[in-house]
Amino acid sequence: MWDSHGPILERASKHVDMDITYYSSKDLSSDDDCLDKLISEMNDSDIILLYRSSTDFWDKLEDRINLIKNNKKIVCFGSDPTHWSLTSVDHEIAITAFQYVSNSGEENFIRLFNFLGNNLCGMQVEVLPPVELPWQGIIHPDCPGTVFSRTIDYMQWYGKDRTQPWVGIIASRPVWAMDGCAVECNLLRDLENLGINVILIFTTFSKDISKGALSVSEAAEKYFMLDNIPLVNAVVKFTTAFVGGNTYGDDAQASIGGEEILSLLDVPVYQPVVLSRMSVEEWRNSPGLTSDITWQIVFPEFEGIIEPLVIGSDKGYSTIDSDLRIVLEERSRKIAQRVAKQINLQRKSNSEKKVLIFLNNFPCAGVEANIGAAAGLDSLESVSDILKRMKEEGYAVDAPENGKELIELILERKAYSEFRWTTIQEIIKCGGAIHRMPVEEYNNYFKTLPESTQADVINFWGEPPGMGMVFENEIVITGVSFGNVIVAVQPKRGCYGSRCDGEVCKILHDPLCPPTHQFLATYHYFEEIWGADVIIHTGTHGSMEWTPGKGVGMTETCYPDICIGTSPHLYIYNSNNPPEGIVAKRRSYATLIDHLQMTMTRVELYDEYSDLENLLSEYNTACTNPVHSEQLKEQIIALASNIFKELEFNDDISLKDCVKICHDALSRIRNSQMNLGLHTFGRIPIGDERCEVINSIVRYGEEHDSIRDCVADIMGLDLSILYADQGEINEKYQTSNGALIEEIGIKTRDIVKLILAGFDTSSAVTSVMTKANNIQVSAFGKFIDEIKDIDERLNDSCEMDALLRGLNGRRISQGPAGPITRGRYDILPTGRNFYSMDPFSVPSTTAWKVGMRLADGIIEKYLHESGEIPESIAFFWTMGEIISTGGEMMSQLLYLLGVKPKWGLDGRVKDIEIIPLEELKWPRIDITVNVSCILRDNLMNCIDLIDSAVRAVAELDEPLDKNFVRKHTLESITSGMDADDALTRMFGAPPGSYISGVNLAVFASSWKEDKDLAEIFVKAKGYGYGNSRNGKPMFEQFASSLSRVNVTFDKVSSDEGDILACGGHFSNVGGLTVAARYLSGTDVKAYYGDTRDPRDISVNTLADEIRRVMRTKVLNPAWIEGMKQHGYKGAGDIMKKISRLYGWEASTKEVDDWIFDEVTATFVSDPEMRQFFKDNNPYALEEIARRLLEANSRGLWNTDKDTLQDLQNVYLDLESVLEDLSGDGEYQGGSIDIFTSSDISSWNSNMANASDIVSKVKKNQIKPENTDNKS
Repeated sequence: MWDSHGPILERASKHVDMDITYYSSKDLSSDDDCLDKLISEMNDSDIILLYRSSTDFWDKLEDRINLIKNNKKIVCFGSDPTHWSLTSVDHEIAITAFQYVSNSGEENFIRLFNFLGNNLCGMQVEVLPPVELPWQGIIHPDCPGTVFSRTIDYMQWYGKDRTQPWVGIIASRPVWAMDGCAVECNLLRDLENLGINVILIFTTFSKDISKGALSVSEAAEKYFMLDNIPLVNAVVKFTTAFVGGNTYGDDAQASIGGEEILSLLDVPVYQPVVLSRMSVEEWRNSPGLTSDITWQIVFPEFEGIIEPLVIGSDKGYSTIDSDLRIVLEERSRKIAQRVAKQINLQRKSNSEKKVLIFLNNFPCAGVEANIGAAAGLDSLESVSDILKRMKEEGYAVDAPENGKELIELILERKAYSEFRWTTIQEIIKCGGAIHRMPVEEYNNYFKTLPESTQADVINFWGEPPGMGMVFENEIVITGVSFGNVIVAVQPKRGCYGSRCDGEVCKILHDPLCPPTHQFLATYHYFEEIWGADVIIHTGTHGSMEWTPGKGVGMTETCYPDICIGTSPHLYIYNSNNPPEGIVAKRRSYATLIDHLQMTMTRVELYDEYSDLENLLSEYNTACTNPVHSEQLKEQIIALASNIFKELEFNDDISLKDCVKICHDALSRIRNSQMNLGLHTFGRIPIGDERCEVINSIVRYGEEHDSIRDCVADIMGLDLSILYADQGEINEKYQTSNGALIEEIGIKTRDIVKLILAGFDTSSAVTSVMTKANNIQVSAFGKFIDEIKDIDERLNDSCEMDALLRGLNGRRISQGPAGPITRGRYDILPTGRNFYSMDPFSVPSTTAWKVGMRLADGIIEKYLHESGEIPESIAFFWTMGEIISTGGEMMSQLLYLLGVKPKWGLDGRVKDIEIIPLEELKWPRIDITVNVSCILRDNLMNCIDLIDSAVRAVAELDEPLDKNFVRKHTLESITSGMDADDALTRMFGAPPGSYISGVNLAVFASSWKEDKDLAEIFVKAKGYGYGNSRNGKPMFEQFASSLSRVNVTFDKVSSDEGDILACGGHFSNVGGLTVAARYLSGTDVKAYYGDTRDPRDISVNTLADEIRRVMRTKVLNPAWIEGMKQHGYKGAGDIMKKISRLYGWEASTKEVDDWIFDEVTATFVSDPEMRQFFKDNNPYALEEIARRLLEANSRGLWNTDKDTLQDLQNVYLDLESVLEDLSGDGEYQGGSIDIFTSSDISSWNSNMANASDIVSKVKKNQIKPENTDNKS
């Protein structure tokens, strides 16, 4: 039966003389043990009642029921006629039973049981017909027993001031029949207490003409519209049905669709969560929602529905004697308050609204250098544009002229947190403090927080006012006022003081470190004291939504819930980053306003790479002349060896082979893409830039299905063959395949440009491809349509208008998200509230094919390099990779294990299937998976699927040299480890934590040797997941698994991101690598996959990928010039890439010395570049130079004396400039103060268990003994 039937069945069973056992569809769909138990119960039952649906588990159940069908009284029905086939009794009985169930309610279920007992078991009880209940209507707790069928009748009865705001609440009919909408009525009271009028309606899941049942959208239109005008200011939807809904019966199409009614109402729609699989106690003790996510969280987001706050539970009742569901009173009040503040935005004039705009700040990259952190966005110019537009719209705001004026004002006033070059004295002196909060004022707020929260904060940060941002015993809040708008830099959340080292980095000591007193005080001040009507966070991403708490389904003790309070929350977010965006949505109740990604363009060869290409072009003439041939070879090798130091040329190498090697190397550069600077919010590309945007999208495609394939076909080429060997010289064109791929790309772009200029298809194609025939031209048809569609979608991208709609409390329409250069132009138009994906849609069949190729590629590469097959491979697995690729890495993991997915007819993954050993090319390879925190919180089904595959493979009776999973599991069990622990392969950060530790240690210089980083990583990520482990501390198994690893692996799937785009990459992959190498005592290989183009899937080394990114972007003059156009922000983004480069070297030692040499020459020694930094962001140049000096001092970078001396001279000059800017007070400045866990007692104590286990596993790789695994 459905979940909603459970409470009714339980109550009805008390009134009949029958033993009733109930199983819900949700439980059966997620628990095979539950399915086995059901079959056992069926064998002992007199009557079997089934409400069949299209849920996956029915496929498994049907065969087993058919075995007992002839001997059992089975009544089976459902919404589809085909669902009735399992019925074994008279079908008239099933028809009548369905009428009872459809009408719902306790009385109908009592009558159902009496009816079945009389007809099937010979019971002698009175049988009454079904009670017919309304299918939809309006109800109110003050008018019990009445169902209003018309809104006007309800309003006349209601009798309240109609000019006050109205909220519509949508409940499900089964819930109304079950307990009269107890949870919904509680929210109704809370809204009414705030002066808000409420219309509470109930409706069924689907339209059914034969019953007179309306769809959800039709019910909303009927009751929430009055004379075709929206009546409500907001909607709170409790039913999990889509607003669009389903329809049944002939011609049962809904008169109005879900998107249509949502657009007509144009108000925010909220979706509180009523727990269906957890009691309130279970929820409070859990890491967050997992099994409820799909229907309660994901699917509502597909319709732009927001704010999934938990409000109650179906599991258990409010009191012992009550049949009502449990209501969480505090959560209900909070929802009401948030709705009320959102409505206030609709009713308040713009001139009176107060708006807080937060600029993000990642302190580890340098507070002063990194104001306005936002991936792919010029946040400063964007905020300037926003302020100017707000002024035009009547907001009381004084807008800066541009982003440069904005950042200069912030820096001049020092309106940000104290850090290495900034003291609290200077913040006060320069006017950066917008409020100084006395301890008493703060305590009045702090003492309203839950006692456990107060204790947690005090334990870390002491009694108020705490550590950091305190002046004369007052907590300092920073910001710059522009009238009714304040622009504030987000405060530091896990460290304190005018320093950055291992002592003050408290979040490094404990990943569950709460935010500081000043962090809490900042959010409290802006909401409750200054009175912000709405909060905007600018760019991807800030820190508030990553503070400790449940992954999804916050309680009042979760820090994101505390910080955001009741403020409406708008978040400007990059449309290529759905996983991190949904964290902001689900943990901080943000409505996203997504923005366009950076403009991507092809990488052109430059400087000596171009010179090498020119030399290679002489091959065709030189190869026939032995003297010229030898001279050319010497020139090529001399130049190539200088710019591609990783290449090896044998003394007897031929000119042909030499040319091929060089073309291969150049193709890695020329067939990559890079960004042309950053996006500015609200500015949509025009002219050549628009052409580049559209070309970067349409160039992508599956094999033989893209516009580039059409171009290649006219040239007599096969794009897939070209990609297979890019260094090969094509006989027809006498150039390399890689150069031909580039030429095809250029011609494609030229066609795009002509189409945008108004040329028809034939004219555009034949202008570029003069030899194209009519058939070849016609092949372009669908791709030309795509170009035009993308162009229209760009025109429809109204980012600024969407933000202003959000500021007016209106609905923000929804849309998908992902990397646009993988052909995902459905993310356009931007300016939408994006969603993620169906958790059960991965891996896709396309991703499965790619995953198999990647798995083979790793093994083949390792076999070639070492002569052996790897026994164990470690991965960093992220939700971003899953969404971007459809689950390529997930497929890779399954295939390495020798397992494949089983897909249903709907394309969703239903189960796994073992691939017989004789069908596999390789033994079953073991895996160790570092699971990202977002994946942990939102895709536990994917983790469980891999865990079940590991378990199934480990139990196979196969030779150990053919099944390394079984081999390693048995080794651990033999050594005394618990069997379930020995099966664990999925590890991650503890629940509620979002750090991996290594990046924090590297940036804070809090390490001395690899052992330190290995211990930090094991401690930060050594928590087991899968099979209900829910973050069990498992440092021993994690360390043991890492000690067996032969290869660590990650991959790139789009040039929009890269290995230097985020510190999390080196922290997680670098962390895996340094830990595996240290624990195993071997030179563990570090590989990097490449699936940017489906024709060119490859496995390379990590070092190769670092080189590619440095050559195509960071050291590329065209990329640098693009970043320079963004002044302070561009300089800061350059700095962060170099800081992360240092992080890769610190954790993996895979960065070549020449790369650091080039970084120094390009960004530090070059006078013009140095002047750019000094004019725009001297703090960024200081951070770059400081990291280079640290790399040298630690032996990570060896360079010549002149380079080092020049670097030191530049740094001394910079240090002098920044000292002059720093003013009063004590600060760290440029000194590097190394503190490790052994230097700090509290940190050392917290690390002790993990450190001991690392030492034990390391010591000759002694096999672990049984421990209690407590952290």
